[in-house]
Amino acid sequence: MFAYYNLSEFCISYLEDVPPDIHLSHDEIGGEESSSAFRDSRWFARGWTLQELIAPKRVYFHARDWSFIGEKASLIQILHSITLVDPKLLDEPLMRRHCCIAERMSWASRRETTRPDDEAYSLMGIFSVHMPLLYGEGGKRAFLRLQQEILKESTDHSLFTWTAMSKMHFEEPSETTNSVLAYADWG
Repeated sequence: MFAYYNLSEFCISYLEDVPPDIHLSHDEIGGEESSSAFRDSRWFARGWTLQELIAPKRVYFHARDWSFIGEKASLIQILHSITLVDPKLLDEPLMRRHCCIAERMSWASRRETTRPDDEAYSLMGIFSVHMPLLYGEGGKRAFLRLQQEILKESTDHSLFTWTAMSKMHFEEPSETTNSVLAYADWG
């Protein structure tokens, strides 16, 4: 899906929980206003929508009645304040290759998916890796496989150094794992 979004002319993002006729004030666009229906939209918490935000050059946001909220280019500051994705990357999707692995992982750390496996699968395009989708393998195993694929493609060692506030934790090496990779705690 990442490749489709990346090659698209534009992407339409439907925010079903944002009421009609929302008007983002100058303060909200600048990131000073901390609460709004736009900021609180579930769209910003879903795992798969991260690639929908990052990959296409142009994204058009629409409220639940399909009224136009704004375009990614004009909302970069509020999108940055919500997602912590670098504004330069929001403006130019190909810049993601210049972001360290730890930074890219942090964008996903507070996002959720319905299936635990999808927490890893939804990140494959963001890291430009490919791996078979093995639904049922569990989130922990899928996330470990994702990191192994990232290591095959990258010399960026920040994969070993990042921590996040929510689901990602360092796996304690044990007799069976001997791993320094992070894992997702689906507990």
